[in-house]
Amino acid sequence: MDLGTLIARMRQGQTLKRIGRRPLAQFGTQTRPLIGATILPERPVRENAFRDEGVRYRTFVANAGTRYSPVQLKEGALVGSVLVELGESDIGSELTSREYDVLIELLGNNASMDAEAQIINFLDITINQALIQYNEMQRWMGLVRRMIERRGDNAYVEDIPVITPAGHMIYALLPWDHEDVDPFDDIGAACQVLRDKGFEPEEIWTRSQVPTLMSKNPNVKTRTGRITIVGGGGVPTIQGLGGRVTLDEINAQLQADNNPPLQVYDGRYNTEDASIPYIEDGAVVIIGRTDRREEILLDNNEIELLEGTLGYLAVGRAAGQSDPGRVIQAEHKTNKPPRIEAEGWQTSGPVFQEPEAWVTIRRTHLGA
Repeated sequence: MDLGTLIARMRQGQTLKRIGRRPLAQFGTQTRPLIGATILPERPVRENAFRDEGVRYRTFVANAGTRYSPVQLKEGALVGSVLVELGESDIGSELTSREYDVLIELLGNNASMDAEAQIINFLDITINQALIQYNEMQRWMGLVRRMIERRGDNAYVEDIPVITPAGHMIYALLPWDHEDVDPFDDIGAACQVLRDKGFEPEEIWTRSQVPTLMSKNPNVKTRTGRITIVGGGGVPTIQGLGGRVTLDEINAQLQADNNPPLQVYDGRYNTEDASIPYIEDGAVVIIGRTDRREEILLDNNEIELLEGTLGYLAVGRAAGQSDPGRVIQAEHKTNKPPRIEAEGWQTSGPVFQEPEAWVTIRRTHLGA
């Protein structure tokens, strides 16, 4: 079997289609998990522009009434809607040189299954995961910035605002290692915003940079018992272990204050020029518990319910397709240099159905 025949067989046998449609792929890999997919999991949708009617702002408690009186209507925002317009993303790649020669050698040794596995791995890493990571980037843009920023070739720029209730975006001028700041107070205030809306804080996501800053803060050291400030004789002195506070000590104090522990997510995506974190410098995202759930199809065709989501990542019908999902294509080219040309594209975008269920703290200074 030659390489062109193998790729044609993969295309006819739906192998390429399955690479882009595997639901568990959205969660990344064991070494590079994508946390945003647990907060806004993928959902196939048939329309690329639609109005989502399931956006919840608040729930009103029922009133007492008599047995035969009319139902008492509640005026105000119980469930709202948001206009969703999905965006386009695409990527191309080529398999050439040594990797291409390896495939030729495998086919020459009648190892077509090994060659197919190599091609699948190439398409998954360079095409499918690239599109999936774009979706992860969009999720965290919405969670951290409350804005979806779409940027592309030919100076394409589009900014899609995310509903931002008052008090759910908190800015602070000082970094969390500054002696005039107590980060536990900032986190506690943000958690209270959620509790006042009826959401119990459940998760706090940030980068490892943030607890590192906190570990140097004298107020954090005092709150965690790392040091004690003694004021005898009118001259304050510091007693205790000193040194930096550990993440375990920080989380023990947060939980003592009835707040969730910090969870670190240092995931990054690569552009041609840089490696960029999904969570921007100094940002902290506090997520409240919701009663939303999303069905995830496992590899064994069983259904698992993902609880406590904030909405979903809509995957619509890509260009030229009749069904929703990512599209992966591959072609064998025999002109010089011989190669496999691969490309993928998708129509997708995050849909936030619980705008009051998370609070973001953004830092304008990072400290040392």
